[in-house]
Formats: sequence, structure tokens, C-alpha cells
Amino acid sequence: MSLTLAPYNDAMRIGQGFNSYTHEICIDGAVVVDTDGVHNDSTQVERPSQVVSYSARAVEKLSDIIQTMNVSYPHSIKKGSVTVSGSNSAIDEATFKSADINIIVTVKVTNQTTLIKNNARFVPMKGIDPSSQAFNEAYGDSYISGFIEGGEFTGIISVKVIDRNNVDLTVKKIKARLDAKDSSKATKFTLNSSDSFSSRGSASIMENTESHIHVSWMGGGQIKNENTPWDIDSIFQAAAAFPQRVSERPQLTWAILTKYKSNRSFIEWASNKPVKTLEYDQVSSYTAELFDSYMDYKILLKYVQLIIDDPESYEAVDGEDALDTSIDTLLGVRFAMRKEQGKIIEATSVLSRDPGILSRQGGWGNGRANKVLNRILSKTTGYTSEKSKSTTQKVSVHGQEDFDFSALIPAEVWRKWMPIPKLASPTSSNSKTPTTLGPSAAGLPDLGPPPSDDQDWHGNYASALQGRLNAVTRDLEAKTEEHAGHAKRFQDEIDKIKSDSASELEALRSKHNDELEDIRKRQSDYDTLRAGQQSEIEQTLQRLEKEKQAAVDAARKDEQEKYDTLQKKCDDLSRQLQSLTADLGTKMHNEKRAALEKLEKEKNDAYNSLKESYESLKKQLGDLIATDATLATNSKSLVAEKISLTTQLQEKTSAYNSLKALYDNLKRDHDTLSVKETAWTTERTTLNGQITKVTNDKNFADGRISKLKDVMQWAGLYENSRMDNCLPHGFNGWTVMIMMPHSRMALNANNDHHDMAHAWSFNMSNNDEVFKLEKANNHPDTPWTITNLASGKLLVFLNGETDWQVRCRESNDPNLVGRSAYWYIGRGAANYNTTWVLKNAQWGTCIQLERGWAENGRQAKSFQCTNAGDANWIIIPLNL
Repeated sequence: MSLTLAPYNDAMRIGQGFNSYTHEICIDGAVVVDTDGVHNDSTQVERPSQVVSYSARAVEKLSDIIQTMNVSYPHSIKKGSVTVSGSNSAIDEATFKSADINIIVTVKVTNQTTLIKNNARFVPMKGIDPSSQAFNEAYGDSYISGFIEGGEFTGIISVKVIDRNNVDLTVKKIKARLDAKDSSKATKFTLNSSDSFSSRGSASIMENTESHIHVSWMGGGQIKNENTPWDIDSIFQAAAAFPQRVSERPQLTWAILTKYKSNRSFIEWASNKPVKTLEYDQVSSYTAELFDSYMDYKILLKYVQLIIDDPESYEAVDGEDALDTSIDTLLGVRFAMRKEQGKIIEATSVLSRDPGILSRQGGWGNGRANKVLNRILSKTTGYTSEKSKSTTQKVSVHGQEDFDFSALIPAEVWRKWMPIPKLASPTSSNSKTPTTLGPSAAGLPDLGPPPSDDQDWHGNYASALQGRLNAVTRDLEAKTEEHAGHAKRFQDEIDKIKSDSASELEALRSKHNDELEDIRKRQSDYDTLRAGQQSEIEQTLQRLEKEKQAAVDAARKDEQEKYDTLQKKCDDLSRQLQSLTADLGTKMHNEKRAALEKLEKEKNDAYNSLKESYESLKKQLGDLIATDATLATNSKSLVAEKISLTTQLQEKTSAYNSLKALYDNLKRDHDTLSVKETAWTTERTTLNGQITKVTNDKNFADGRISKLKDVMQWAGLYENSRMDNCLPHGFNGWTVMIMMPHSRMALNANNDHHDMAHAWSFNMSNNDEVFKLEKANNHPDTPWTITNLASGKLLVFLNGETDWQVRCRESNDPNLVGRSAYWYIGRGAANYNTTWVLKNAQWGTCIQLERGWAENGRQAKSFQCTNAGDANWIIIPLNL
């Protein structure tokens, strides 16, 4: 079963309640889990294994994009726009709808997954009825059970065919490129970075098209050279290289959602309570239809506004139900459409609270309309708006919502009744408003009923034709500039050839004139033979004309040969460039392989060295074990010998009865002393070992202390330095910027004319975000002052209460209490070793941003120092 995911944002926390339908964050701590109950399925390696999902397909509806990006339909309906992950800009629905084909390219990369183990415990809230709507609003239908770290790339390409006579053919060719295996059913690209969509074969397909591109991504850092424009080629190249980029710079991308009904503790708690969890699976596809209809209404409203602005350029379609272009009708249509949009928003709100209402009612229907539209709606639905008014009044059941879904009118109902642009006429060339062209002009088909594809792009035929002419002109200018260098060289050669040809022609013309002059002088002497002489002159002229034409043809031939020679040289240079590129790739591949082989050899050498050391140590261990066994054998032999001597001594004691008492006393004293000696020897050995260990520990500790002292000296710290005031004294006198790493917002002192501080977009050239740090001396207990560079005011807390904004005051302000303008700057949580906490020296409260998005004006207030993420700052030094 696939995971249920939602786009990640910084406000999300593990264990929060969540509404998977509206993507709204609910109560904190809906479930709790121990710190060691969070499981991380990935270890830190140089190149972690990835789960990569590629997709490149043609889509027809905006809801297809919403589904691909895991974006909430109700959330997009309330916003009135479509935004994808990694981008704040919305997709232009008019561009999408008017395109002949829309292509979406997505790459989803998973580097690491963080999940709650099976010990998540549901936490009920006191005072909330489990069967009430308040319970569902507080907890939602799911909770956040983990996060996915990786990246997501989205590229949306909207293609419009300029030549409207070849729309179907061009779209088929583009789809054929989506999947070469089956061009009749192709819906997907074959993703290959070395054979991108805009290669030579595809470039010819895209010649007579207009493309609108929308690109967004999360993770991977800068995935494209900033000097390279986004086009179809660069989109596919960036998509192919995106997983490698994400492996180097991943980020949290999705939150993993788990239904409450899958939680054991929730089921046990709800077993004896009237709890009914929200189930949105059955309304997902219906909400997608509502979303598409809402966006269609948005486009229709733009079209209605065009008609209102220029009603003379539009006319009603045939039929008694057609809408005219009167202002009353158009305003009524606009009011009705906006009302339908409001009903769609209300419908999604009802479904979010009571998804079961859809199974109790029908789907799309027609409801009320104003006076202008009653006749049309009654003909469509079979009843008037007065009848529908009675049907929408349903009896509300306790715990269930009251909404009539049959009153919703799909946007498609309006299309065939809307006015259309007027056709062009021969006598309308001097009219005030540009007229539209007929179907034969430039090969463009009729626009048809609104909102047609062409109407969404250009408004009317005149503007559409002008736009296409402008596009063709821009394309020709680009091609002319691209070949300008070659054309100049060719033109120089042609000019040279023309100059040579002109000289030759001039010589022939001079010779011809001389001959004519000679003929004129002789003409008077040969009047009787004028006819014959005239024939001779004509033959001479024909001969000279042939010679001139031959010279011109020779010059043109020479010119063509030179052009062919230059073209051949250009082709040779292109082939040489391709050869050099291939050789360079081969060389880089060989160098990479040689480096890998060198690393492999070094690894094997290190392994063999370690193996030899291991074998040597193993042999030494065997020798020590053998020596220990020999010593144990000798000890047993000595013990046996001692027993034998004791027996002999006991046998001889019978002969020395007079000395027995003295011997026994001496023996007891000897044994006592022997035991004590053995104990002393053992104790001395133990003490010697302890002394050696203590000496080694002392030497090790002295080394660590010396190293730590060096580190502290380098960091400007001392043995008596404070954790909450350990900013190095070297920052004294520096100008710095104070930035929140979570939201990339900088602390800004220009709130209410430099009276308070808040968060603002990071800008190094803005002196409102630049502060000067000063400290009277190097003593650990001496606090810092933080002075804004733009206003010269100090950051202060006026009192010790929490939830008060940071103020900006002069140093001599009478309202300053004690050290309220002084700050301890030190480390916060142990795991934040690169951030600093700003703690007021007078009140002990810290500067912390209120929870929120990365938005300008986010307030900075006083909070108790809890080491929260929004209280840990990065200090960026600028200069002294």
C-alpha cells in the first residue's frame, strides 16, 4: 500500500494532527512518542541509495497536476490558484487551458525516511466530545508519522500550435515523441539526458509552436546554469541530473500521514466511545471535478469581462437560449458565475466536515439563477429556479451538514450559450475595434464558441494573427543574427566576385562602344548596303550579348564554387568539433577510471597491511598463552614438593617432643607472617597497577586539557567562560547580520520607524539588518550591546514579561532598566553548535520569532529560553 503524503512545510512536527483533505495542520501532540521511538531507515553515507520516480506525460486537466503533486484540491479552490511544491508562483490556468497539449515532467527522489515506530500513543483532549465536530476539527483524520528527505522537480510545458490547420498533426507528432513504442497511445516521454526532447528530430516538430514553461523544485540546490534559459531541452537535462543533485543537497520534502484508525491506542480508546473518524476516500474524485469546474468558471469570468469591456466586437450565437451582449445580461451572467464559485467553495467546506453527505445526495445539478437566466436553466434541468429553491431546503440531521449538491451547475453548461467574436467584413477596416479574420486568413480556423483555445490566447482573430506574425518575425530575426557571421563572409566573397565581373563587363562595354562608333563613321559610306550592314550590327550585338552572359555565368559559377568550398570547410569544422568533444569525454572517462583504480589499489594495500598486523598480534597472543601454561605447571610442582616436605617434618616431630611446643609456636608465627607477606605482595602489585593506571589517566587528561585549552584560546574562551555568553571577544566592534536559519529571514530594526525589530528578507545591502556588536571587556560575565547601524539604536527588552516585541531605543532612554539594553550571546541546545541565543542580561528572556512562514514582518518577541529552533540565530560577520 502506498504512503499517504502531504507537501512539507516548516510548521509541521511529528505527532501533529492533520486533515488529509484540506491539508490543514491540527492540534500539536495528537499522538506522542518517546525520543528513541523515532526510526531512521538511512545511515549517513557518501552516496546514499535513493528511490527515484520519473514521470513525463501529457495531461488535459489541472486536477491531474494537483494529483501528481499531492496538493489539496480544497486548498487550491480556496486560494483560487494552483501552486506546486518549491515555487510561490501560480500556474496560469488560462495558458494551460488554451494550450493544444500540456506536458508535465516530474522527478521525485527519496534519500531518507524518518518514521515513528509502533509505540505512538493517542492523546485525547479533555472537555471535547468525541462525537462532535470540534473533535474532528481539532484532530483531523490523520497524524504526521514521519518525514521524507529528498527532492522533487516539476516542469510544466504548455504548447500552442501556431498553424491552426496542423494542430492535430503536430499534437500527434509530439505525443509520438512521448513514447516511440506506440505512437497511437503514447502518453509518456522516454527520459534520456543524452537524447532530449528538443533534439534535431523534435526541434522540427516544435518549429511552428509557442511554449510556456513553468519550473519548480525542492532540494538539489542550483540545478541549472543561471545563464541557460529554461526550454524543453534544459528541462529534461535538469530532470535527468536531479537525483544526483539531491544526493548532495537533500531537504525535507513530504510529510508521511497515518490514519487514526491504524493506531492501536486510538482504537482501544475509541472502542467504547461514539467516535466516527473522517473518511475522504469516496469524495476525492468528486472534489477533483469541483476543482476543474472552479477553474473553468475563473476562465469564463475573464471571458465575460472581455465582452463587457468591448461588447460591439461580440455577437450572440444562434438559438433562442443564446445570451446577448447587453450589459444587464452580462452582469447577470457574471453574478451567477461568481455565485457558483462561492457554492463550490462552500461545497468543499461541507465535504471537509461531513464527507458522508455525498453518498446521501446526488452530484452535479442545476440550482437557482437570476431573472435573465431562468429560461435557459429551466430548459436544461427541466424545472425553474423557483422549483429548485424548494428542493434545496433539506432537513438537517443532527451531526450532519445541510447542503444541496444537486444545485451545483457545471461550468460546461455555459459554453454553448456564450457570445462569440464577430467575423471580419470588408467594410469594417476603419472600425474602432480590431476585427477578426475569416477562416481562410493565414490558414486559421474559426474560433468557435468561447472560451475557445485561440480566444484564451489572443482575444480575437486580429490580435491572434498579429501575435503569430510577431512570433514569426522574432524567429526570422533570431535566425538572421545566428548566421550573420557566415553571411558577412559570404557577402564579402560575393562583392569581390561582383567587382571583378563589373570590371570585365566594363571592358566589354568599352570595346562594344568603340565598335559602334566605328560603324557609325562608316555608315554614311555604305547607305546602299544599310540593310546588310544592319544585319551585321545585329549579329555583332548578339555576339557581344552572348559574351556578356557567358562572363556573368562564369562569375556566378565561380561564386557558387567558393560558397560550396566555404560550406564544406564549415561542415569539416563541425565534424572536428564533434570529434574533439567525443575525445574529451573519453579522456575524462579514462581519467575517472584511473582514479578509481588508484583508490582501489590503495584500499587493498591498507587492507593487506592491517591483515599482517593482525596475524602478528595473533601469534604473540599464542606465545603468551603457552608461557602462562608453563608457569602454571611449575606452580603445581612446587606445591607438591611442599606437601612432601611437610609430611617428612611431621614424621620427625615425634623425636623432638621437647621442642614441639616451641616449634608449633614458631610455625604459627611463620604461617601468619607468610599470609601477611602474601597479602602485602598482592596489595603492592594492585597498588602498582592502580598507580600506573592513574598516571596514564593523568597524562591522558593533561593532554586533553592542554588541547581543550588551545581550542578555547583559539575560540577566545577561558576556563571561567559562560555557556550563555561564550561569543568570542574577537566579535567586539564587528558589524554583523543576525539570520534565522530555519526561514532564511534576517533580524530587521525598521519596524514602525525603527521603534521595534522584526524579521525581513535577508539583504546584505540593507543597513536596517546590520548591527554592531560591542563588549566593554573580555570578562566572561560582561554582556554585549547590539546597535543597529541604520538608526544607531540599541536592541532592548523594556520589561521581563514574555510575548513583548524587541524594542529599539537610544542609550540614554529614561525607560531603560538596569542592563535591559545588554545581552548574553551564547550557545543554546547542545545540538545547535553553529547558532547563538540572544539572552537579555536584565530579564533573562530570549529573542525568538513567532511561529510562521518565511514572510516579511514576522514579529520578534521575548520568550523564555527553551532552545526552540526559532530562538537560535546565525551571526554573520561583515567587517570591523
